[in-house]
Amino acid sequence: MVFNQADRGRGRWRMLRQSEDFSNGSIVEAADHFVARLGLARTASWGELHEAVEGVYGKPIYLVASNSSSLRAVTGLWIDTAEFGAVVCRERDDLHVQSQNACHELAHILFVHAPKTWFTDLLPRPQDSSNGVPGTTQFCPPTAGAETPESRIEEAIEEVAFAMTRRIQSINRTAEETYFG
Repeated sequence: MVFNQADRGRGRWRMLRQSEDFSNGSIVEAADHFVARLGLARTASWGELHEAVEGVYGKPIYLVASNSSSLRAVTGLWIDTAEFGAVVCRERDDLHVQSQNACHELAHILFVHAPKTWFTDLLPRPQDSSNGVPGTTQFCPPTAGAETPESRIEEAIEEVAFAMTRRIQSINRTAEETYFG
């Protein structure tokens, strides 16, 4: 299996995927471009990222760390209400994991609320689900081994989450720093 340079160093966050050639660039570049549309500086704070996503969402987003036993099966959750959104992560996870999981949920918000012009073949916009809002009440589909439209969208969401994390990484310790000093 051949891996491109952008796939290296992702550690335990997901399995490395086989590199593919795309006529209009890589999915990593597309995700970086997608996040750049938020208008953030090359190095942004969590607060700036949070405010930028709230601006696209159109309402407040509360970030919550929970120790609920209901979160055993999931690493993060986006809850959408009429007045606000909530991104819930497991309190027991280290801050680096919480950060990545929160970015994943923020990416779900963007994939539902971002303008159509932000999406490309590499980052496809989800189709409306039966409840009208894709991704808010469903578990994320697996991306490994499945070639479905849902798995392509989930992979794109994860790439956007990694692009967000790269923007705020300068203020977060990496997993290696956390474990090895």
